[in-house]
Amino acid sequence: MNGAEPEWLLAAWVQSVDARWVATGVPRKARAKLLHQLLRDLATAREAGAQIVELVATPPEVFADSCTAGMEAPPSRPIGIGALLLVCLGAGVVGAGAAWLLLLVSWVPAVVPFGLDEGQFYLFVDLFLVAAVLGLMVVAVRLVFRRHADSAALAPRLATTLVGGTLVGFPLASVYGASHAYHVNPEVVGVECVIVLAFLALAVILARKWTMLTRGRYPGRYRRQISKEEN
Repeated sequence: MNGAEPEWLLAAWVQSVDARWVATGVPRKARAKLLHQLLRDLATAREAGAQIVELVATPPEVFADSCTAGMEAPPSRPIGIGALLLVCLGAGVVGAGAAWLLLLVSWVPAVVPFGLDEGQFYLFVDLFLVAAVLGLMVVAVRLVFRRHADSAALAPRLATTLVGGTLVGFPLASVYGASHAYHVNPEVVGVECVIVLAFLALAVILARKWTMLTRGRYPGRYRRQISKEEN
């Protein structure tokens, strides 16, 4: 008899269906409509004499997916610029530190490797540090944001813009240093670091914008569409 059937079983099944919609990213407003329609259909079926075991025979995940099969995937939020800059900064510091440590450990006084003169060797050291920093930045972004839809597209664009930022920022910092006779004054070194970091930060921001634009995801459209879906 219907009255003797465990109503909690039906309630648990409905909760599982709704949980599946949440997990698959169905917008809140659309999910509320689906849930309202589901409860109305279940109530109608129960009034018609359908048993609970019949109503919950379909696995909730399968039923939930069938309800949303024709729905357009909701837009995902772009990677936050603050989080992106923080990850790149952390990776850059770690990369620079690791590269310096490797150079110090392998350094042999009075010996310049690869037959390079002193100027060429210092250029090699600079390039090695830059490669370590930029490479670790890209790898860190790819790993930290690997679950985000934009991660795969962002990584190669980030590598491109970081190289561009380096090619502009480092020469400008060198020009500033040369104008001060490459003095080791903390203020001079600090300004050089600020110049380099500013161009690297700009490169990160441009890579994010580039990723959004090439995917047809404009910042304003993001905010309007996500707001519309959530309200």
